[in-house]
Amino acid sequence: MKENRKTNNLKLSLLQDLINFGILDIDSVLDTLMSKKIDTILKIHPYAITPPATQNGRCQTCYKDEKGKRKNIKAQSKEELLDKLIPIYFANTYIDKLTFYGLYEEWLAYKATVTNSSNTIKRHRQHYRKYFEPSVLHDMKIKKIDELILEQECNRIVREFNLPRKEWCNVKTILNGMYTYAVRKKYIAENPMDKIQIYVKYRQVVKKTGKTETYNTEELEKFAERQGVRTKSTHKMRKTYASNLNANGVPLDCIREMLGHSNLSTTLEYIYNPLTKKETYDLITKAL
Repeated sequence: MKENRKTNNLKLSLLQDLINFGILDIDSVLDTLMSKKIDTILKIHPYAITPPATQNGRCQTCYKDEKGKRKNIKAQSKEELLDKLIPIYFANTYIDKLTFYGLYEEWLAYKATVTNSSNTIKRHRQHYRKYFEPSVLHDMKIKKIDELILEQECNRIVREFNLPRKEWCNVKTILNGMYTYAVRKKYIAENPMDKIQIYVKYRQVVKKTGKTETYNTEELEKFAERQGVRTKSTHKMRKTYASNLNANGVPLDCIREMLGHSNLSTTLEYIYNPLTKKETYDLITKAL
């Protein structure tokens, strides 16, 4: 028993060295493995693979489930159909042990190699910790998560966190990325996220308007009165803005562009001395 354990540990150590030193390419091995599995299926599959009967039809064949019941399976092409048969014929493999969290980590490691934005990876980690780590999905085996469980959890997250539609779309990016990756790696045949629907109501976000983002004349006048400041027209705010820019050395042509003027002469009519008497005197003294 101990001898077998030593042999297995030695093999694992050797395999890790082959990967670390670039001698063994995992992706290449997986591709070869998938190719061998497809060859095996073509040899042992007892049912005919029927090509599409019409231009928009689909390839189809049959298989027997765990209870021995015969079921139909369809796909757009023969290649896609064979991909769907792989998890049916090859049970107790890596995918049978793969958890939701394990798939997330594998996908995120891949994502980090194809994006230039470290902030994207950081944001995905923050969203996962907040929304999915406390979820029942976190420790579940991928093969145990069906569309109903996934849809139930998606709706729960939107409801319990009171998410607006935009925030949910950001969170859903993780699920879409994970399951698309799983399909491309042939861990699963179909992406369940394609059929997920949100039935709960999103939190309504008040749209930004002039009323929410700006102060009107009456509001400014009331504010000025509370502060004990004599009320001036709101247009004088533009003049104050232009005058302060000029007093701080911003070029006149730049101020003209910022105010949207076509002629510099118009801009000059907006510029006054915005400084107090003391500030003006100190500035003159410093210049002399």
